[in-house]
Amino acid sequence: MVRLLILILSLLISSAFSVSAKISKNDYIEIFKKYNITERIKIQPVINECVNRFGKENLKIIKTDSGDVLDHKNEKAFLNCTYSGILNIIKPIPGINSIPKKKLEDLILNNEIMISVDGFRGPSKRFVFEENGYTLFQKERDDVGREYGAVKTDGWRWSKTGQLRVFIDGQKTTWRVSKDYTSLSIKFSTEKKNKLLFKI
Repeated sequence: MVRLLILILSLLISSAFSVSAKISKNDYIEIFKKYNITERIKIQPVINECVNRFGKENLKIIKTDSGDVLDHKNEKAFLNCTYSGILNIIKPIPGINSIPKKKLEDLILNNEIMISVDGFRGPSKRFVFEENGYTLFQKERDDVGREYGAVKTDGWRWSKTGQLRVFIDGQKTTWRVSKDYTSLSIKFSTEKKNKLLFKI
């Protein structure tokens, strides 16, 4: 795995580069491992997509005594791209890798559910489900820029086919959770889909 990353990223070294953001190569690989992605055939396309999307000229490898460091001009976008690629790999698919109704019901009623699009590096949402509805906690900013915890409540139910329907801001959504409890797919009635990282 380390050889793979060294090989790919060493081809991308650029001479004229302004330093702005860094992540150790080991920490970058750990992002994949955290979601049980260890096969080269799955990791390589994600790395290629993110490098190509944000420019080879913006990425550089710095050799240090404590290991290689990836230096990218736009670290946040590069990491967001990585998490998006991971979500495409681990997303729940009905009948293949999503948990069934009974386990999902036990999960939501006995745990606080946290979701994020960026590996919990930024804002996340926390859901607390009860038999007759749920409460959503999320950090928001007021007009001055101060953070506060927003609280919203709404409802949920099971469809006739056993799918979890959660009402968010008046919209009906369908939730699916992966068997390994790492990802959540939220499908809005308007056909819009959100893939999110998940933790309990």
